[in-house]
Amino acid sequence: MQCIRIILCLIFFITCNKSYFAVKSDQIPFLKQLSDEVISGIIKANYREAPIDEIFPINQIPFSGIRLPQKYEHPCLLFNQSNQDRIRMRKNRDPFRKWAIQILNAALDYSSDPTSSLLAELPRSKIAKLNAFAWFLNGNQEFLQTAKSAMMNISDTSPPVTAEGGKYGQGWGDWMQSAEALQNYAVSYDILFYQFSETERNLIEQKLVDQTDQLYNYFSHFPRDFTSTQLSIGTGISKNNHIIDIASGVVSIAMVIDHPKSQKWFDAAISQLQSGLALIAKDGSYREGAYYGRFVASRMFSLFVFLENRTGENLFNHPRINKFIKWLIAMEKPDGSIPDFDDAFQDKLIYKPLAVGLSSQGSELRYLFDLHQERHRSSDPAWVDVFCVFDDTVRPLKPVYETTFMDGGQQIFRGENESFGLLLAEPGRPNISNHDHIEPTSFTLSAFNKDLLIDSGYGQRGVNNKDRNWFTSCRAHNIPLVNGLGLNQNPVWGDELGGNLENIFHSQSLSSAQASAYYQDTEIKRKILFNSKDYFVIIDNLESNYRNRYSIPWHGLGDFSRKSNSQVEWQQENVKLIAEFISLEPISISTRQGLHTLQVTDLRHTTASVNFKPDTEAQLISVFLPDNDNATNIDHIAIQTKGKSAARKVISKKYSTTDYIIISQAEWKCEEFSSDAKIAFITTENSYTFSLEDATYFSVNDEALFISDKPIDIILDCNTFSGYVDLNDQASVSIELYQYFDPGALTIDHKLIDYHWNGESICFLIDQSGEIQSGTIRDLEPISKSTRSDLPTLLKLSSSFYPEEEFDSMNYYEKSQIRNEIIDYCGSSIISLIDSTSTIPELTSKIYGISSGLIGSMWDASENFKFNLPQSFRFKRKIGEHLYDFYDEGYITENGLFIKSLRFNINDKYFLSHARDFSDHKLSSLYLQFDKYSANSQLESYQNKNSYLIEIQKQNERGYIQTSYSQNGIIERTSSSLSFQKENYAGDLAINQNGDNFEYFLAGRRNGNLLSSAFQTKFDNKRRSYSGNLYNSITVSNNFKLTTDLMLPAQTDDLEELNSYTSLFHHFQNISGSISLSNKSEEGFIKIREIIKSGKWRLSAFYTNEPETEISAIYRSLKFSTETKIENEKYVIQNFSFHPIYSISARIEVGWNVVDNICNKASLGLFSNNKNRIGSEFSMQRLGEKNSMGISCILDVSLLQNETLDIYWSIFWQEDGDLDRYEIIISQRGGCISPGIYVYRSQDGFSRCEGYLTWKF
Repeated sequence: MQCIRIILCLIFFITCNKSYFAVKSDQIPFLKQLSDEVISGIIKANYREAPIDEIFPINQIPFSGIRLPQKYEHPCLLFNQSNQDRIRMRKNRDPFRKWAIQILNAALDYSSDPTSSLLAELPRSKIAKLNAFAWFLNGNQEFLQTAKSAMMNISDTSPPVTAEGGKYGQGWGDWMQSAEALQNYAVSYDILFYQFSETERNLIEQKLVDQTDQLYNYFSHFPRDFTSTQLSIGTGISKNNHIIDIASGVVSIAMVIDHPKSQKWFDAAISQLQSGLALIAKDGSYREGAYYGRFVASRMFSLFVFLENRTGENLFNHPRINKFIKWLIAMEKPDGSIPDFDDAFQDKLIYKPLAVGLSSQGSELRYLFDLHQERHRSSDPAWVDVFCVFDDTVRPLKPVYETTFMDGGQQIFRGENESFGLLLAEPGRPNISNHDHIEPTSFTLSAFNKDLLIDSGYGQRGVNNKDRNWFTSCRAHNIPLVNGLGLNQNPVWGDELGGNLENIFHSQSLSSAQASAYYQDTEIKRKILFNSKDYFVIIDNLESNYRNRYSIPWHGLGDFSRKSNSQVEWQQENVKLIAEFISLEPISISTRQGLHTLQVTDLRHTTASVNFKPDTEAQLISVFLPDNDNATNIDHIAIQTKGKSAARKVISKKYSTTDYIIISQAEWKCEEFSSDAKIAFITTENSYTFSLEDATYFSVNDEALFISDKPIDIILDCNTFSGYVDLNDQASVSIELYQYFDPGALTIDHKLIDYHWNGESICFLIDQSGEIQSGTIRDLEPISKSTRSDLPTLLKLSSSFYPEEEFDSMNYYEKSQIRNEIIDYCGSSIISLIDSTSTIPELTSKIYGISSGLIGSMWDASENFKFNLPQSFRFKRKIGEHLYDFYDEGYITENGLFIKSLRFNINDKYFLSHARDFSDHKLSSLYLQFDKYSANSQLESYQNKNSYLIEIQKQNERGYIQTSYSQNGIIERTSSSLSFQKENYAGDLAINQNGDNFEYFLAGRRNGNLLSSAFQTKFDNKRRSYSGNLYNSITVSNNFKLTTDLMLPAQTDDLEELNSYTSLFHHFQNISGSISLSNKSEEGFIKIREIIKSGKWRLSAFYTNEPETEISAIYRSLKFSTETKIENEKYVIQNFSFHPIYSISARIEVGWNVVDNICNKASLGLFSNNKNRIGSEFSMQRLGEKNSMGISCILDVSLLQNETLDIYWSIFWQEDGDLDRYEIIISQRGGCISPGIYVYRSQDGFSRCEGYLTWKF
């Protein structure tokens, strides 16, 4: 790599001629610029400062005066003398019987000699704890002797030799290992206290005191000399998960050993614990990520149990800890794991059962613990704590999951199919942590209990991983890249590192959130749209003042394959993730190998990167469809417009829905929808729900649902007429929403606004973005658009008329908040005072950032300091008529210069890049542009296996043509596509070959809304068509449109099984409708639908010869509706429904035998449709010659989030008053196993009594 730099520099120098010296005077001389960039490359390298509040105890969360009792009695940590017999007897009942067996087996199953001087203290402490408690359970003397032997052979304390204490895995290990060992020893010593002689106790206590005192002394530290160890320890133990873990060990020892320093240890450790817990934000999110959130919970929850038993203080109900527990619950995926953002492993840590009986969230923790109990190691000594503290009287309750954490910048999406999506917009400086991965707008996805779009987390060996630079880099995350780069983390010249979470909306049909960030001089906006069930639509908008090469990578897990020039797929067993990419500009998809965490090394990690040509902006829609039974398809669909456009429809067989995704430069019409939105996402389940960007109207069947006087972004659920409006920085906007009833109230962000209802629509003016609600005002806190929701308690107090009285009325936590704010203000004032003496702005922060960042780059937890200086080099200069731009990133090490990535660009026409992010991997790409032609090539080498891609493209004002060839191993793939537009004609053609499989897509249109056609088919390796679709749309006039849709069933050449669908749509003033003819497997059907509007009323008539189908409907919005069904070509059922007020409905139903001309059914019902549905119906029926009347009742009770208990009973009497029949059905729905009971008895003696179970596979 050094050679490459020298060669490039020589090229620059040779290129310089006399014309160079005639350039503008403001251009620095060549050699001076070159030398300046080399020297400043280290200072400006891509590193970040150390978080200052992890170095100094700046912030604390308040505890209300915990005191250590002076009286020492044993046992006291997990139980005391008064309840030890009750604890011991738990072994005779479940679930404690199972845990007792686990503990006894673990106590017997140790392979190390607990008396060996070579045994590290952490495994020795586990042996001691397990055997001490095993003896407590059954009195076996072998367990007692083993525990005592381990305690009597505790090692001496050694001075620290690394930045984190001792050598990992040797003796006491590092300080975190020693703290965990101290916690185990504290429990063991507490249980066995009276089994030791005084001499033995003195020996054990001295060993524990020495190690505890060392931890205490390094809570805060100043280097005693200039040795590498003392310098690397710095100011002491980091105020993050380290101090939480270590303080827990110190407090545990202080509570069981009566020593003169015990009170000092206790007070200091509690204070340090408060500083570590300050990384829990006000909304409960933990700054170091979900893994470290679970880690600190597993350590401090045991400590909280000890404190509750020893001091009577229950910290589980501390306000901040309570929110932290809610965040832990929210972060748990359906399979019990966590999303791997920031530094993260998949863990087996035990913490939930410890809080079940002591936390207000105990029922939810019990539910999750029961659900995933098998995830925990059976040999973990934490089962001892669980056995003693678990409260089995607490009933499990499925959590009502929180989804939005503004302080943490995290938005969670949950749906069916175990879907779990996480959007990140974590705050940047000064809220970073040492375990942060800088990844604003990152998105990860799992479904069907499979990780699909991944974050690589910690890597395979954590901080000691040789490829750690890859795992922490922006290229290892699902975020947009600018010129191959993510955020520049440099504390002085870098980006802000953070993001903003905004525009949050949730309904039963659609959930949405947006994350925005700014880096590499580019504004990044990512919007997530989730149909609240099974798939995601992600809209990326990138905009800059400079021309850049934008790319959007997606890291997927599983076997990767390309399906077309716009679609890829990852496969894991029977689960696949389909990704469809939609853009108005030509895109190319390149792939590369990736690395992921150790737990999933058996699965392939492939990154599919969507690449754009150099431009100032880029826009991409990515659709991700998890699927395990081919239940969801995404297809091209024709669209009528005068500009560039693309459209897809998502068809769900499982939910019988069709959704639409449209992107267009001009006004458009697609099937029954029309709008001027630049991007539209439309769902059709129950009622229309849509998301529009830069839109002023949206119509269905030429009937407007939304109109505004200026382009805005809007999400609207037409079922509830709730949504979200983003004014795009406009001062005010007038909006009209068409709904056929007066909502009664209209709010934006829960504030009432004025509106006018004209009988068929509501009109209103708004001057702010926010969530819109109609009909009811929900008593909820508004969602803030800012990420940090700091509470300016001091500011409120200073502006009070009676500050002294208000201060006196504050609780302990509010007063502690004032203390934290005063410290922050004082610190800022001191820094400002120092900076005011310098001519350099923010001098103090810059000096701290550069020095701490460089020192941090050279620091290693196991090796103290190492020579590992971060380095970057940027040379951008105009030489003659050409602009040269070179950039690299790497490290200066003891072995010389190591470059991990570089790029070289000339005039945005010639682009060379090379990356070596991790070992055994190299990726090189070359881009060339000649006039209207461009070529792109890529060579990847991974584990000595090569793959390559060659792509050629021609583009002009009328469209583009593109072809590519790639080979990965023995799999060859070709792709060709054509897009054109000339005068009133436009079209698209795509031909793809993936191995032996082929796919063709052809679409054409004539502008003016006259003609649109699309054809798509796929062939297997035997050249047999296994799916096909031909779609045509012809607009005959403004009043008539004819469409045809032919579909070829899977894997058949039999044209007799061809399915076809032809429709003629018409529209005359207030009358519109369609006539449809369909052919399915040689059967023909006709459907006729007519809609008539008159004022506030609408009449819909529908006829078909398909059995058991609606044939008419008349409605006035939600107030009144009616429908007609025909069954078995004999019975007609007419249904009338009324909705007089919100959530209440009444129903009248009449059944008629059209053959005998006899009314055979009449009923009247009243229902309440809230969360728990309840209702009753009175019926009269005629069966044969018998008449009967009766009453039926229903009750649907919501048990858990997705589970309900359905109860139905009915009883009927004959005309003479005798009992005719009764029926009872009780069933549970929503779970994997659904039980039910069915009871029936009739007057003629026939009866049934059945119980059943339904399994969901």
